[in-house]
Formats: sequence, structure tokens, C-alpha cells
Amino acid sequence: MQLGAGAPLFRGYALAPPYGQASDASVHSFQGIMKTIYVNRMVNAGCKVKILIADWFAQMNYQTGNDMNKIRTVGCYNIEVWKAAGMDLDRVELVWLSDVMDIQEFNFWPLVTDIGQKNTADGIKRCCRKTYPHGLGIMRDKELLFPCLQCAGMLFEEVDIWMLDMDQRDVSLLARKYCEDIKRANKPVVLLNNILPDLLEYPDEAGVSDPALLST
Repeated sequence: MQLGAGAPLFRGYALAPPYGQASDASVHSFQGIMKTIYVNRMVNAGCKVKILIADWFAQMNYQTGNDMNKIRTVGCYNIEVWKAAGMDLDRVELVWLSDVMDIQEFNFWPLVTDIGQKNTADGIKRCCRKTYPHGLGIMRDKELLFPCLQCAGMLFEEVDIWMLDMDQRDVSLLARKYCEDIKRANKPVVLLNNILPDLLEYPDEAGVSDPALLST
């Protein structure tokens, strides 16, 4: 599908946390192949697409660590993977979240706080599908804060369409619920790019609900 002449310009963001090590196979399949397919589809449909490289979020991830220089290195590696996979980067703008936060941090945190106030701890826990080192029963404060940060990231930017990974589905529902609570008219439209089923090591933790995919 392609937007016709005179159609409004849709602004699309693809969230790309630079998680994991450069040798992680999920980077090749998940960040590379699937994100390339969906980003190219959005670009070819006439969307103005930006990829938000969430290096600022990645500091809370156990695999990547807290060193922003190392996180940026992983993010740059992801970009090279997208190039190799055939992403049309000439028509895509790359944005580092840490650069955005340097300018907008004081406007961002009040939104994070309000999202946290309007949700219960149990509701936020449902967004933590991935297994943390301590398990969902014993969670650190920052693990409860992370979904609020992701949710605020979706609502902070003026975007028509968000493209998220499948394991971020619950965060997108949290964002829509927050919009209903504050009676916000423009709820985020979310496209979820799937995970290659034959490369799933733990399919029950990936948030994939299609039985056909789980049995592949």
C-alpha cells in the first residue's frame, strides 16, 4: 500500500534499543532482518520514518551495562547490521535518545511520573515479560520504572505510528490506557514487528500469542 498524492504525511518512529552483545544472534535476526522489512515497508508507503536508537534506555539493561560509550558502539553495530540487511537508510533518519534527553529531559520526567501515578505496580509488572536476574517476584525499582520510561518515550514525541518489537506489546497497551485515563484523543498507533519463530530460544517469553508461530 502506498499513500496517494495529496495524502497527509505520516510520521513513523521505530524504537531500536541497542541491547545485547554484538555477537548475539538476536541482533542479526531481530534487529536486522525483521526491522529492515518493516521499516522499508513504512518508507515505501510514504511515511517519514525515524529510528529512535534508545541508548538512554539501554543503560538499564543487564546485558549491555551502564557504559554509554559501549552502548553507543553496540548501537553503531546495529546500524551496520541494518545496512547489510538492505534497510533504505537514505530515507530514514537515525536519532539517538541520549541526544534528545540532553535537550528535553526536564519535560520528559514529569510525564514519566504521571504515568507511574496512574498505574499500579501489578499493572506495570505485566509489561516486564522478559526474565530479569531476580525474576518477576523480586524486582528492583528500576525494573518497575523501565515500562514507564518506554511508555513516556512513545507519548513524548509527536508521532503518528510507532513500530515496536513484539515483546513491547504490553508497553504499547500501557500507553493507550494512559491516553484513555487522561482523555487524550491521539492515542498511539502501534505496528508490532514479529520475531523469526525458528530462532526463538524461549518462545514462551517472547510475547508471541500465535500458536502457529510457537509450533513452527
